[in-house]
Amino acid sequence: MFAGGAAVSLLTALTGFWDWLRSTEKGTQARRTANAHAWAMILVTVLALTDIALRIDAYDSRNHPTAAILILSLVVALLVSFGAALGGTLVFDYGFNVETAGDSPVWHPSEQDVFPGQH
Repeated sequence: MFAGGAAVSLLTALTGFWDWLRSTEKGTQARRTANAHAWAMILVTVLALTDIALRIDAYDSRNHPTAAILILSLVVALLVSFGAALGGTLVFDYGFNVETAGDSPVWHPSEQDVFPGQH
């Protein structure tokens, strides 16, 4: 599962970068949320690749994962959930690449964060 997830994450990073580059303006809440989502998912990918490397290294010498591998796997799972929540906010709350959401304050340039339910 980790190997499949890591391979897919590399491909989705390319499409995510393209969306970010073409669909968000600097200074908007949508851009800040997209940045947070991107960094969370980049960290997930790096940690997942590290987890895979540790598992391969311990494969011949152990029949179960070490405590470090188990903790790293749990951290990856938590970060995936956090990054997915940010991605869900982009799509479901902000209408990112789904529909025109120009009337929402998250698309207006500002220095103040807009949280769900705020207008």
